[in-house]
Amino acid sequence: MGDLYSRYYQFQLVVDSRDITTMQTPIGLVRMCTLPQGALNSLAHMMNVMNKVLQDCIPKITMPFLHDIPMKECAVEQKDETMDNRGCWKLVTDHVRDCEKVLQKTEDAHLTLSGEKSRFRQEEILVVRHLCGPNGQKPSLVKVDAIQAME
Repeated sequence: MGDLYSRYYQFQLVVDSRDITTMQTPIGLVRMCTLPQGALNSLAHMMNVMNKVLQDCIPKITMPFLHDIPMKECAVEQKDETMDNRGCWKLVTDHVRDCEKVLQKTEDAHLTLSGEKSRFRQEEILVVRHLCGPNGQKPSLVKVDAIQAME
């Protein structure tokens, strides 16, 4: 799971649109140069950019969701457990190659992933309060416990 470092703030506004975002503050005029979080179409714009950047990888390798970029491993029935010429399982080298492709595309688009928030080689990952893994998705146990505590 790759996680964009500064989310919306990595997406530059078109120069002609920047003046529209200018506002008066106690320290003077401030003009946004990046996509403002919470603005009407920011979410749609961000998803469009992410889909465009990763279009060659969707849906086989990833299905980006806002600032999260999950990277799938191959399906169980497609796992090739033969060894390559370096003595590594082919399924591992294929997965590393897929991750490298996603990471290269984000780098080419000048997007930065958070080293602290990104997670690699995880059995399950938390995406929008759901645990996602090889058997699909299920609610986070923290959320289930919180709901049960309300009863």
